[in-house]
Amino acid sequence: MLDGDPGVAKSLLSLDIGARITTGRSMPDGSNGVSGGVVYLCGEDDPADTIRPRFDAAGGDPSRVVILKGLKNIDTNELRPPNVHDVAAIHEAIKSTQACLVVIDPIMAHLGGADSHVDADVRAALNGLVEMAQSEQVAVLLIRHLNKNSGGNPLYRGGGSIGIIAASRSGLLAALDPEDSEEQRRILTATKCNLCEMPKAIFYTVKTTSSGVAFIEWGDQTDHTAADLLQIPDSEDRSATEEAMSFLREILSSGGISQFEILKQARANGISDRTLRRAKKRLGVKSFKNGGPGVPWRWSLEMPFAESDVLQKVKDGHIAKVGRL
Repeated sequence: MLDGDPGVAKSLLSLDIGARITTGRSMPDGSNGVSGGVVYLCGEDDPADTIRPRFDAAGGDPSRVVILKGLKNIDTNELRPPNVHDVAAIHEAIKSTQACLVVIDPIMAHLGGADSHVDADVRAALNGLVEMAQSEQVAVLLIRHLNKNSGGNPLYRGGGSIGIIAASRSGLLAALDPEDSEEQRRILTATKCNLCEMPKAIFYTVKTTSSGVAFIEWGDQTDHTAADLLQIPDSEDRSATEEAMSFLREILSSGGISQFEILKQARANGISDRTLRRAKKRLGVKSFKNGGPGVPWRWSLEMPFAESDVLQKVKDGHIAKVGRL
């Protein structure tokens, strides 16, 4: 099970892992990989426009991949989306590519009518899939969004019934790095591990190729835990965040300021980088650059207009507004 909020690149992570398996490469933590095919049930991303370019960017072998997008309805002869009850079709796809991984993304779109909040429904829906995974010795990766709750045990933060994570032998959480004020760095950590000791978390970032295709760049391991990444700030933290928000309002009141200068002044005022990031997110402070590599990041309460994207409103024959950095 892989849980995470929207925007942390869960699907991209699954493609990176799948690409490694199709080429027999090592895993992101340096451990030995396995070689085989991959089966994808993808309800949100288009195979041609999104999945294939990203899989290629991750260095995968597309000849070892099967994507189940639709199955023919025997009664109507029409195509319908596949779901977890289609064990025979999934099994056939596994055999055709000698797959050792099946990715279901997202699981909520593939439950086949089962109520995701009813434990008995979920367990019944997943039972055939679990039996097939055991008999065929394949791993099944389910991808899921987090619910709207805050804090608590990370195992209860995934959407739907607890039966979903209960049926899983291991759980992973993808989240933003709380110490990265730019929200570029992310962390993959474990929430559950029944078959071995809990692995260390690992940093990752999303990069793009020269043609704009996203891929994962892995970083070092870290001591962050799922509980750390999902914790609720206590009253002292909330007070510190409010103080940091006041600081940001004041320093940004006259316009955009370089990130370096903001961090410098915040630290001088006893505001930690982590607290500053919380305040930045709460205020909706924007980050921007006026140039390419090497140009420093700047923060602003409002996103200014870039010269390449000037907004012009013509009123009574005159330019009403032209913005540029």
